[in-house]
Amino acid sequence: MAIFFLLLVAVIVGGAIKVNVEKRSRKVALNKEFDRRIASIADFKQSKVYRSPDSLAIIAMDVDLKRIVVARIAPVTGVCDSTVINFKDIRGSDIIIDGDNVSTKSVGGAIVGGALFGVAGAIIGSNTGKTTSKQKISNITLKLLINSLLAPTYEIPFFDKKVSFTKADIVKRDCQMWQDTFSVALVN
Repeated sequence: MAIFFLLLVAVIVGGAIKVNVEKRSRKVALNKEFDRRIASIADFKQSKVYRSPDSLAIIAMDVDLKRIVVARIAPVTGVCDSTVINFKDIRGSDIIIDGDNVSTKSVGGAIVGGALFGVAGAIIGSNTGKTTSKQKISNITLKLLINSLLAPTYEIPFFDKKVSFTKADIVKRDCQMWQDTFSVALVN
């Protein structure tokens, strides 16, 4: 009986290790695909990058050329879709927590603030958004509004309880930092 129990435990542990190794190798492969895709963009120099916890989305920024790349991999097909976006085409951003919009920053506030108070006013004006807080969080997404009729929004997952066990507060700060970065890009 003890041997059966030890054998059962060994099978369970071995299976868990195999699944973890497969997830890790899939993540490495996805990151290589993103790196290959970004390297293929002419003159793009990655200044800043964010990779989603599930490795299915990435934001890369080229500060000198004032543009970003948003890339996503479809989980089922594995097809990588990437788009280069100029800073001037970013119209706003939202932080979505568990389906609720908790922070909005848009070009409208930046334009009004900039007209009244210059660049500092534009940054402050773009920050005119509502904020709320929640105790238990399942997912956090940064949603970008882009000046495009064909694909006006991009959603980048920052936290998904099903995928990542990262503390939500740290992820919220990272998401907020990216939203603030896009707010600065709105006025550049």
